[in-house]
Amino acid sequence: MNKSRLWIAAAIFMVGCVAVVGTYRSGNSTLATSPTDDTTQFVTLTDVVPDAILEIRYFGTYNFVGDRIDGYQEPTALLTKQAAKALLEVSDDVREQGYRLKIYDAYRPQCGVDHFVRWAADLSDIRMKNYFYPDLDKSVPSIRSTSWQKADIRAEAPST
Repeated sequence: MNKSRLWIAAAIFMVGCVAVVGTYRSGNSTLATSPTDDTTQFVTLTDVVPDAILEIRYFGTYNFVGDRIDGYQEPTALLTKQAAKALLEVSDDVREQGYRLKIYDAYRPQCGVDHFVRWAADLSDIRMKNYFYPDLDKSVPSIRSTSWQKADIRAEAPST
């Protein structure tokens, strides 16, 4: 795989894993999971990568749920400074090849994840099935798994 494809793969992976500050419950104790509880460590992606194309679908209704997702108060991409810097490097690399980054999601607040959980529990809500998950059966337990029910943080720059 050539360098530009690795960068693109890293960017896609990073955006999918990027920066959600939250806590989760493990047993009876609440554990803080974020090394970036300090909100000064976050930036708006377009302040760092001005030519990034944002399509923040959870701000609107064209997403797998079919509703605006809780916590999305504006169509922006918030990232840790570290993740934004890494995406700037990717953007610079792909721009030389005539491409631009398109971002569908970034910061995901816990209330947004909670919204997904409520949606997953409502087996009758399949409004967007034909558009986003035509081959999946929402009643299958793995779709409603608890493994994705808490926001997590995983934002590291790819090593070069």
